[in-house]
Amino acid sequence: MKQKLLIFIFLLLFSSLQAQEVPKNILVEHFTNSLCSICANKNPGFYNTIEPYDKVIHIAYHPSSPYAACVFSQHNPTENDDRTNYYNLYGGTPRLVVNGEVLAASSNLISNPILDAQNNLSSAFEIQIEQFQYSSDSMYSEITISKKAASSENLAELYVLLSEKEIAYSSPNGEDIHHDVFRKFLLQDEQFNLPSVGNETSILVGSKIDQDWQAKELTTTVFLQNSSSKEIIQAEQSDKLNFTTSIALNKLIDKAIYPNPTKDFLYVNNDKLLLQKIEIYSIIGTLVHEENLEDRLRAKIDAQEFGEGNYILRIYAKNKEVYAKKIVIDY
Repeated sequence: MKQKLLIFIFLLLFSSLQAQEVPKNILVEHFTNSLCSICANKNPGFYNTIEPYDKVIHIAYHPSSPYAACVFSQHNPTENDDRTNYYNLYGGTPRLVVNGEVLAASSNLISNPILDAQNNLSSAFEIQIEQFQYSSDSMYSEITISKKAASSENLAELYVLLSEKEIAYSSPNGEDIHHDVFRKFLLQDEQFNLPSVGNETSILVGSKIDQDWQAKELTTTVFLQNSSSKEIIQAEQSDKLNFTTSIALNKLIDKAIYPNPTKDFLYVNNDKLLLQKIEIYSIIGTLVHEENLEDRLRAKIDAQEFGEGNYILRIYAKNKEVYAKKIVIDY
Protein backbone atom coordinates (compact mmCIF):
# COMPACT_ATOMS: atom_id res chain seq x y z
CA MET A 1 0.00 0.00 0.00
CA LYS A 2 2.82 2.38 0.91
CA GLN A 3 4.58 1.55 -2.34
CA LYS A 4 1.46 2.38 -4.40
CA LEU A 5 1.06 5.65 -2.52
CA LEU A 6 4.68 6.60 -3.17
CA ILE A 7 4.28 5.82 -6.88
CA PHE A 8 1.11 7.93 -7.01
CA ILE A 9 2.85 10.88 -5.30
CA PHE A 10 5.81 10.53 -7.65
CA LEU A 11 3.53 10.59 -10.68
CA LEU A 12 1.79 13.71 -9.38
CA LEU A 13 5.11 15.46 -8.83
CA PHE A 14 6.37 14.37 -12.22
CA SER A 15 3.26 15.60 -14.02
CA SER A 16 3.44 18.96 -12.21
CA LEU A 17 7.07 19.38 -13.28
CA GLN A 18 6.17 18.51 -16.85
CA ALA A 19 3.20 20.91 -17.02
CA GLN A 20 4.30 24.29 -15.73
CA GLU A 21 3.36 27.69 -17.07
CA VAL A 22 6.04 29.86 -18.65
CA PRO A 23 6.68 33.60 -18.19
CA LYS A 24 4.26 35.75 -20.14
CA ASN A 25 5.80 38.43 -22.32
CA ILE A 26 4.43 41.98 -22.31
CA LEU A 27 3.07 43.11 -25.66
CA VAL A 28 3.03 46.91 -25.82
CA GLU A 29 1.14 48.18 -28.87
CA HIS A 30 2.06 51.78 -29.47
CA PHE A 31 -0.04 54.06 -31.70
CA THR A 32 2.06 56.99 -32.82
CA ASN A 33 2.67 59.19 -35.86
CA SER A 34 5.73 60.81 -37.44
CA LEU A 35 3.88 64.16 -37.78
CA CYS A 36 2.55 64.18 -34.21
CA SER A 37 4.35 66.76 -32.06
CA ILE A 38 2.82 65.36 -28.86
CA CYS A 39 4.28 61.96 -29.83
CA ALA A 40 7.72 63.51 -30.24
CA ASN A 41 7.38 64.98 -26.75
CA LYS A 42 6.14 61.82 -24.99
CA ASN A 43 7.85 58.98 -26.88
CA PRO A 44 11.40 59.44 -25.49
CA GLY A 45 10.18 59.07 -21.91
CA PHE A 46 8.10 56.05 -22.91
CA TYR A 47 11.10 54.33 -24.51
CA ASN A 48 13.20 55.04 -21.41
CA THR A 49 10.53 53.47 -19.19
CA ILE A 50 10.17 50.20 -21.14
CA GLU A 51 13.90 49.79 -21.90
CA PRO A 52 14.85 47.91 -18.65
CA TYR A 53 12.06 45.33 -19.09
CA ASP A 54 13.41 42.32 -20.99
CA LYS A 55 9.95 40.83 -21.45
CA VAL A 56 8.52 43.86 -23.28
CA ILE A 57 7.70 43.36 -26.97
CA HIS A 58 7.04 46.74 -28.56
CA ILE A 59 5.22 47.39 -31.85
CA ALA A 60 4.67 50.91 -33.22
CA TYR A 61 1.63 51.33 -35.48
CA HIS A 62 1.14 54.56 -37.43
CA PRO A 63 -2.57 55.19 -38.09
CA SER A 64 -3.64 57.61 -40.81
CA SER A 65 -5.49 59.86 -38.36
CA PRO A 66 -4.85 62.52 -37.26
CA TYR A 67 -1.97 62.76 -39.80
CA ALA A 68 -2.47 60.87 -43.04
CA ALA A 69 0.81 62.17 -44.51
CA CYS A 70 2.92 60.06 -42.11
CA VAL A 71 5.39 58.12 -44.26
CA PHE A 72 5.04 54.98 -42.13
CA SER A 73 1.26 55.12 -42.28
CA GLN A 74 1.26 55.60 -46.03
CA HIS A 75 3.33 52.46 -46.51
CA ASN A 76 0.42 50.33 -45.23
CA PRO A 77 -2.53 52.52 -44.19
CA THR A 78 -5.14 49.75 -44.17
CA GLU A 79 -3.43 47.45 -41.67
CA ASN A 80 -2.15 50.27 -39.47
CA ASP A 81 -5.72 51.58 -39.23
CA ASP A 82 -7.18 48.08 -38.74
CA ARG A 83 -5.21 47.57 -35.56
CA THR A 84 -6.07 51.03 -34.29
CA ASN A 85 -9.77 50.46 -34.96
CA TYR A 86 -9.59 47.08 -33.22
CA TYR A 87 -9.16 48.97 -29.94
CA ASN A 88 -11.43 51.92 -30.94
CA LEU A 89 -8.47 54.31 -30.78
CA TYR A 90 -8.60 55.71 -34.30
CA GLY A 91 -8.23 59.48 -34.45
CA GLY A 92 -5.69 60.25 -31.73
CA THR A 93 -2.01 59.64 -31.02
CA PRO A 94 -0.05 58.73 -28.99
CA ARG A 95 -1.89 55.87 -27.24
CA LEU A 96 -0.82 52.56 -25.71
CA VAL A 97 -2.33 49.10 -25.30
CA VAL A 98 -0.58 46.69 -22.91
CA ASN A 99 -1.36 42.98 -23.32
CA GLY A 100 -4.71 43.89 -24.85
CA GLU A 101 -5.71 46.50 -22.25
CA VAL A 102 -6.13 50.08 -23.46
CA LEU A 103 -4.33 52.54 -21.19
CA ALA A 104 -5.85 55.91 -20.41
CA ALA A 105 -4.11 58.83 -22.08
CA SER A 106 -1.51 60.33 -19.75
CA SER A 107 1.50 62.61 -19.81
CA ASN A 108 3.94 59.70 -19.33
CA LEU A 109 2.10 57.18 -21.57
CA ILE A 110 3.11 54.33 -19.24
CA SER A 111 4.34 53.84 -15.68
CA ASN A 112 6.57 51.34 -13.92
CA PRO A 113 3.74 49.95 -11.72
CA ILE A 114 1.79 48.97 -14.85
CA LEU A 115 4.81 47.15 -16.28
CA ASP A 116 5.70 45.59 -12.92
CA ALA A 117 2.23 44.07 -12.62
CA GLN A 118 2.48 42.55 -16.10
CA ASN A 119 6.06 41.40 -15.50
CA ASN A 120 4.93 38.79 -12.96
CA LEU A 121 2.33 37.06 -15.16
CA SER A 122 2.64 33.61 -16.70
CA SER A 123 1.04 31.76 -19.61
CA ALA A 124 0.19 28.17 -20.45
CA PHE A 125 1.58 28.74 -23.95
CA GLU A 126 5.06 29.17 -25.36
CA ILE A 127 5.89 30.58 -28.80
CA GLN A 128 9.16 30.02 -30.66
CA ILE A 129 10.11 31.77 -33.92
CA GLU A 130 12.87 31.07 -36.40
CA GLN A 131 12.98 33.49 -39.33
CA PHE A 132 15.37 33.40 -42.24
CA GLN A 133 15.98 35.08 -45.57
CA TYR A 134 15.39 32.65 -48.41
CA SER A 135 16.54 34.82 -51.31
CA SER A 136 17.36 38.47 -51.95
CA ASP A 137 13.69 39.44 -51.88
CA SER A 138 11.91 36.84 -49.74
CA MET A 139 11.88 35.61 -46.14
CA TYR A 140 10.13 32.94 -44.08
CA SER A 141 9.32 32.41 -40.43
CA GLU A 142 8.76 29.03 -38.81
CA ILE A 143 6.53 29.41 -35.75
CA THR A 144 6.00 26.75 -33.08
CA ILE A 145 3.21 27.17 -30.53
CA SER A 146 3.20 24.71 -27.63
CA LYS A 147 0.97 24.29 -24.60
CA LYS A 148 2.93 23.83 -21.37
CA ALA A 149 0.15 23.68 -18.78
CA ALA A 150 -3.60 23.24 -18.45
CA SER A 151 -5.82 26.21 -19.30
CA SER A 152 -9.38 26.89 -20.41
CA GLU A 153 -8.29 28.42 -23.73
CA ASN A 154 -8.82 26.24 -26.78
CA LEU A 155 -9.25 28.91 -29.46
CA ALA A 156 -7.52 32.24 -30.02
CA GLU A 157 -6.90 34.90 -32.62
CA LEU A 158 -3.44 34.42 -34.13
CA TYR A 159 -1.46 37.39 -35.40
CA VAL A 160 1.90 37.31 -37.19
CA LEU A 161 3.50 40.57 -38.26
CA LEU A 162 6.73 42.03 -39.59
CA SER A 163 8.31 45.15 -38.16
CA GLU A 164 11.63 46.95 -38.46
CA LYS A 165 13.60 47.12 -35.23
CA GLU A 166 15.06 50.55 -35.88
CA ILE A 167 14.66 53.12 -38.66
CA ALA A 168 16.74 56.28 -38.89
CA TYR A 169 14.48 58.93 -40.39
CA SER A 170 14.25 62.64 -39.59
CA SER A 171 10.49 62.99 -39.39
CA PRO A 172 8.53 66.26 -39.46
CA ASN A 173 7.81 66.04 -35.71
CA GLY A 174 11.53 66.00 -34.90
CA GLU A 175 11.99 62.28 -34.11
CA ASP A 176 15.13 60.87 -35.73
CA ILE A 177 14.97 57.21 -34.62
CA HIS A 178 11.83 55.12 -34.91
CA HIS A 179 11.56 51.80 -33.06
CA ASP A 180 9.77 48.55 -34.00
CA VAL A 181 7.89 50.12 -36.91
CA PHE A 182 5.00 47.92 -38.06
CA ARG A 183 5.22 46.95 -41.73
CA LYS A 184 2.84 44.11 -42.54
CA PHE A 185 0.60 41.38 -41.14
CA LEU A 186 1.43 37.89 -42.39
CA LEU A 187 -1.56 36.52 -40.48
CA GLN A 188 -4.25 38.77 -39.04
CA ASP A 189 -7.17 37.73 -36.82
CA GLU A 190 -6.65 34.09 -37.81
CA GLN A 191 -8.91 31.76 -35.81
CA PHE A 192 -6.42 29.30 -34.35
CA ASN A 193 -7.10 26.02 -32.55
CA LEU A 194 -4.67 25.93 -29.65
CA PRO A 195 -2.74 22.69 -29.05
CA SER A 196 -3.47 20.50 -26.06
CA VAL A 197 -1.14 20.19 -23.08
CA GLY A 198 2.20 18.68 -24.08
CA ASN A 199 1.59 19.19 -27.80
CA GLU A 200 2.69 21.81 -30.31
CA THR A 201 1.65 23.24 -33.66
CA SER A 202 4.11 24.51 -36.28
CA ILE A 203 3.29 27.14 -38.91
CA LEU A 204 5.39 28.41 -41.79
CA VAL A 205 4.65 31.89 -43.18
CA GLY A 206 6.57 33.94 -45.70
CA SER A 207 6.71 37.31 -47.36
CA LYS A 208 8.39 39.24 -50.10
CA ILE A 209 10.85 41.80 -48.74
CA ASP A 210 9.66 45.22 -49.82
CA GLN A 211 12.28 47.45 -51.40
CA ASP A 212 11.54 50.12 -48.77
CA TRP A 213 12.39 47.77 -45.90
CA GLN A 214 15.77 47.17 -44.30
CA ALA A 215 16.00 43.38 -44.40
CA LYS A 216 18.63 43.28 -41.65
CA GLU A 217 16.23 45.09 -39.27
CA LEU A 218 13.18 42.88 -39.87
CA THR A 219 11.69 40.93 -36.98
CA THR A 220 8.67 38.62 -36.80
CA THR A 221 6.23 39.11 -33.92
CA VAL A 222 3.61 36.49 -33.04
CA PHE A 223 0.82 36.86 -30.52
CA LEU A 224 -2.29 34.97 -29.42
CA GLN A 225 -5.27 37.08 -28.39
CA ASN A 226 -8.53 36.20 -26.69
CA SER A 227 -11.27 37.24 -29.12
CA SER A 228 -13.73 38.18 -26.35
CA SER A 229 -11.64 39.93 -23.69
CA LYS A 230 -8.85 41.01 -26.11
CA GLU A 231 -6.32 39.84 -23.54
CA ILE A 232 -3.00 38.78 -25.01
CA ILE A 233 -2.49 35.12 -24.10
CA GLN A 234 1.16 35.06 -25.12
CA ALA A 235 3.49 36.96 -27.44
CA GLU A 236 6.97 36.49 -28.86
CA GLN A 237 9.34 38.35 -31.14
CA SER A 238 12.19 36.91 -33.19
CA ASP A 239 15.72 38.15 -33.46
CA LYS A 240 16.55 40.24 -36.51
CA LEU A 241 16.40 38.49 -39.88
CA ASN A 242 19.01 35.74 -40.18
CA PHE A 243 20.86 35.63 -43.49
CA THR A 244 22.09 32.07 -42.80
CA THR A 245 19.49 29.91 -44.50
CA SER A 246 21.02 26.42 -44.60
CA ILE A 247 19.96 25.22 -41.13
CA ALA A 248 16.40 26.46 -41.50
CA LEU A 249 16.02 25.10 -45.02
CA ASN A 250 17.37 21.70 -43.99
CA LYS A 251 14.69 21.59 -41.28
CA LEU A 252 11.99 22.42 -43.83
CA ILE A 253 13.29 19.85 -46.31
CA ASP A 254 13.31 17.16 -43.61
CA LYS A 255 9.60 17.81 -43.15
CA ALA A 256 8.91 18.09 -46.88
CA ILE A 257 10.10 14.57 -47.81
CA TYR A 258 7.98 11.77 -46.31
CA PRO A 259 7.63 8.99 -45.31
CA ASN A 260 11.21 7.88 -44.89
CA PRO A 261 11.72 4.91 -44.87
CA THR A 262 8.92 4.07 -47.30
CA LYS A 263 7.61 0.88 -48.84
CA ASP A 264 5.39 2.22 -51.59
CA PHE A 265 5.22 5.97 -52.27
CA LEU A 266 7.48 8.91 -51.46
CA TYR A 267 5.86 12.33 -51.19
CA VAL A 268 7.49 15.72 -51.69
CA ASN A 269 5.61 18.65 -50.18
CA ASN A 270 6.30 21.93 -51.99
CA ASP A 271 3.37 24.02 -50.72
CA LYS A 272 5.68 26.99 -49.99
CA LEU A 273 7.17 26.71 -53.52
CA LEU A 274 10.72 26.64 -52.15
CA LEU A 275 11.88 23.70 -54.26
CA GLN A 276 12.74 23.57 -57.95
CA LYS A 277 13.46 19.90 -58.67
CA ILE A 278 14.62 16.63 -57.12
CA GLU A 279 16.86 13.82 -58.34
CA ILE A 280 17.15 10.30 -56.87
CA TYR A 281 20.43 8.37 -57.22
CA SER A 282 21.38 4.80 -56.38
CA ILE A 283 24.28 4.28 -53.96
CA ILE A 284 26.61 3.80 -56.94
CA GLY A 285 25.61 7.16 -58.41
CA THR A 286 23.11 6.15 -61.08
CA LEU A 287 20.26 8.60 -61.65
CA VAL A 288 17.04 6.58 -61.24
CA HIS A 289 14.44 9.35 -61.05
CA GLU A 290 14.10 13.06 -61.76
CA GLU A 291 11.12 15.25 -60.88
CA ASN A 292 10.64 18.88 -61.93
CA LEU A 293 8.67 20.71 -59.20
CA GLU A 294 8.66 24.38 -60.28
CA ASP A 295 5.19 25.59 -59.23
CA ARG A 296 3.83 22.16 -58.21
CA LEU A 297 2.62 21.96 -54.64
CA ARG A 298 3.16 18.21 -54.22
CA ALA A 299 4.84 15.28 -55.95
CA LYS A 300 4.04 11.58 -55.53
CA ILE A 301 6.78 9.13 -56.49
CA ASP A 302 6.30 5.36 -56.83
CA ALA A 303 9.24 4.07 -54.78
CA GLN A 304 8.69 0.47 -55.90
CA GLU A 305 10.10 1.40 -59.32
CA PHE A 306 13.59 1.55 -57.81
CA GLY A 307 13.75 -1.62 -55.70
CA GLU A 308 14.66 -2.02 -52.05
CA GLY A 309 17.75 -0.30 -50.70
CA ASN A 310 19.31 3.04 -49.85
CA TYR A 311 19.19 6.00 -52.22
CA ILE A 312 20.40 9.59 -52.27
CA LEU A 313 17.84 12.31 -52.86
CA ARG A 314 19.25 15.59 -54.21
CA ILE A 315 16.98 18.59 -53.66
CA TYR A 316 17.43 21.75 -55.72
CA ALA A 317 16.02 24.82 -54.00
CA LYS A 318 14.96 27.94 -55.86
CA ASN A 319 17.65 29.95 -54.08
CA LYS A 320 20.19 27.82 -56.07
CA GLU A 321 21.31 25.78 -53.07
CA VAL A 322 21.45 21.98 -53.33
CA TYR A 323 20.75 19.57 -50.47
CA ALA A 324 21.30 15.82 -50.15
CA LYS A 325 19.20 13.42 -48.09
CA LYS A 326 19.33 9.63 -47.69
CA ILE A 327 16.09 7.76 -48.30
CA VAL A 328 15.37 4.13 -47.58
CA ILE A 329 13.02 1.90 -49.57
CA ASP A 330 12.01 -1.17 -47.56
CA TYR A 331 9.10 -3.34 -48.79
